[in-house]
Amino acid sequence: MTAALRMWGLGSRLAVRPRVVLLAFADNAIFEPHELIMDAERREVAGYLRQSNLGNWIGYRENDPRGRLVAHHVYGSTLLAEEFQRAPSCIKVGLAAYLSTFAARSDRAEFGHDQPRLRNIAQSSPLFSADDLFAMSDASQAALKDDGQDRFIAESWALVEYLARSGDPWPQLRQLAHATATGTPPRAAFAAAYPQESWEGLEDRLRRYMRDEKPEPRQIVFGSPLEAIGVKLRAPARGEVPAQIALWRAKNGDPDPVEAALQDSLSAVPDLPLARAARGVMMVDEFPPNVVVSELRAASRPGTRDALTLSVAGLTLMRLALHSDRASRKPLLREAGDVLERSLAADSSDARALAGFVECRVRSRDLTPLVVARLERVAPSVPDDPDIQRFASAVARHAVPDALDAVGDVPEVEELPEAIEKVPPDYPELARSKGIEGEVVVYARIGEDGRVEAVRIKKSIPELDEYAMGAVRQWRFRPAMSRGQPVRVWVEVPVRFSLR
Repeated sequence: MTAALRMWGLGSRLAVRPRVVLLAFADNAIFEPHELIMDAERREVAGYLRQSNLGNWIGYRENDPRGRLVAHHVYGSTLLAEEFQRAPSCIKVGLAAYLSTFAARSDRAEFGHDQPRLRNIAQSSPLFSADDLFAMSDASQAALKDDGQDRFIAESWALVEYLARSGDPWPQLRQLAHATATGTPPRAAFAAAYPQESWEGLEDRLRRYMRDEKPEPRQIVFGSPLEAIGVKLRAPARGEVPAQIALWRAKNGDPDPVEAALQDSLSAVPDLPLARAARGVMMVDEFPPNVVVSELRAASRPGTRDALTLSVAGLTLMRLALHSDRASRKPLLREAGDVLERSLAADSSDARALAGFVECRVRSRDLTPLVVARLERVAPSVPDDPDIQRFASAVARHAVPDALDAVGDVPEVEELPEAIEKVPPDYPELARSKGIEGEVVVYARIGEDGRVEAVRIKKSIPELDEYAMGAVRQWRFRPAMSRGQPVRVWVEVPVRFSLR
């Protein structure tokens, strides 16, 4: 997909991007233990994504067309992340759905196939007006109740199918996306990109198109056979697949499949570094820091050369350092930075490893020209990482080494923040009707005034993440204290959704 879409002029042009691991389960019986458990019951799903500070893992049923749709939809979203970061949600959602039917043949690639379920919704349900469709943010569309989200996805897909129905659609779609992302009102941006189309009544034309015409797939013809495009595949090493499964499932509900996967991996290859790194991730919240550090050091021992293993170990060491006392923080940050530097030597395109390396070096007051160069390289790839953006802003405003004073350091906290005003989350009706419940863990940055300045997801339940973050943004805290002064810190906030 990456190679084919690049031929179409679509996809990331950045040198670094978050790692994406796809796990295709060829047998339903093998996938079944990894189905999501909701309301104490196992729910059949075709696949799902786990995002974390370590990367992105997608597990899906390879023999189920719905599983491939999930995998292609999510992976397509990662390819479009740079191009459409701030574009309207309908363009991002519509394009991801458009790409979800991707199929590679020996001499061509196809996508944009008809999707009867979405077409039926688009032609038979009330659609949003063009103004409402383009005004919908990522958070607001995720908060739609009842069948609203299905209608939004179907109309967004129908919009892209309609605009892509003839000629080369990409230049105009890109023009529309970039104009709206940079502040041009959607109506004006649409008129400039599609002067032959009217903004008024757009939803009616989408409904007629879905009713009267069947979308035809888009084709990209390869100039040479698929195997010559440059996609390199390798057989997994012994023990690697169950270790990857453990990382996919880590901190995501039922721990039994994770433990079983780790045992399978270590039985195949005792002391496999990737499995040791995954076990270190699982141990973080349950074992003393020195035990976890020992496990991560075993994973990242001098003979380890696998980039992912080193990235997982280094990023987890960094997390431990940021929660340790001042005496051990700086040495552990330097150790984590050294491990991440080895990861980058093996794979310099991993945005998470690069961002972690930069953060370790900056926080340990080691702002060398190399670190500055890597900071400037990674900042555009992780726009949602508040620390990296803060570091980049400070370096842009100040000459080295003055930038270190502007960046600041991790404060030594004597008193952690205490929640004094908690706002319960809204429970979306769609999630409630599907029996989805559980705990979302949110990272929240608490400012010196006790207000929540930024949030990120640590432990995800995709259908509930936006609601959890929306609630935590409204919480109020007594701020953390360091040497008698309030300081800004990050904390973990669990948000529970229960049907009972």
